[in-house]
Amino acid sequence: MEIKTVGVVGAGTMGNGIAHVFAKSGYQVVLCDVEQRFVQRALETIAKNLERELAKNKISAQERDSALKRIEGVIDRQTLRGCDLIVEAVTEKFEIKSEVFRELDSICRPEVILASNTSSISTDDQNAGGKTGENPGRGERCSRVCLQPRAYASAE
Repeated sequence: MEIKTVGVVGAGTMGNGIAHVFAKSGYQVVLCDVEQRFVQRALETIAKNLERELAKNKISAQERDSALKRIEGVIDRQTLRGCDLIVEAVTEKFEIKSEVFRELDSICRPEVILASNTSSISTDDQNAGGKTGENPGRGERCSRVCLQPRAYASAE
C-alpha cells in the first residue's frame, strides 16, 4: 500500500511536530484534535516553525507554502478514515490512547497503519486495549506500530 495521506491525532507539541515533518516531506496531512482552538494553535505553531526555517534559508517560500497547504486541521476523527497511516500523539494517559485506538479501529480500513508516539505506556498494553484482534476487518495481522522516541536516543 502506498502512503499518500497521514493522519495525526493530537495537535500538541509532538503532534504538530509530526504533522510538520510529514507535510514538509510531501504527504497530505490530516491533523486532528478534540477542540478547534488546539488545532488552530498547532497550525500557527507549524507556520511559525516553517517561517523560522525560511528565515534560516533551510527551505524556500514555495516549500513553506506547499507544506502549509498539505495540512488540514479537523476536530472530527471520522475525517481520518481516508488516511493511509495514522499516528496517535495524544496525552500520555492509557485510557485516552485506548479510546483513540478503539475509535480508529472502528472507522479505518483494515490496511491502514495505526502508530503511536508514546514514551511511557507499554506498547503491549496499548495493543491489548484496542479491538484489533476482535475486528474482523483487521484479521490476524498486526496493524499497529509504536514509536517510542527514547528507544532511538543517541548514545553520544
